[in-house]
Amino acid sequence: MTLRGRLLAGKNDHSSAEAAFEAAVEAAEEAELWFLCVLALRDLAARVHQTGHRHTTTLKRMGALLCKLEGPTEMLTKALGGKLDADELIMM
Repeated sequence: MTLRGRLLAGKNDHSSAEAAFEAAVEAAEEAELWFLCVLALRDLAARVHQTGHRHTTTLKRMGALLCKLEGPTEMLTKALGGKLDADELIMM
């Protein structure tokens, strides 16, 4: 579903991309795969909600999910690709 969201975002079909990313988040949440939720939200923020209130809300959702994960936040930051700081997301 995340791949579908990426493809749709690449075609500038942002509403369908958003739906695909949200479906990926929902499926991962049901399975309690918190880091997969974070990755789907990262892609949603980067490819669809790039600025504004929706971007901020997506980042806050990521921070809430990062709180459920164990391990050093430096590792989480690296796993997110280094562009987003896990500590900053958790503090939002």
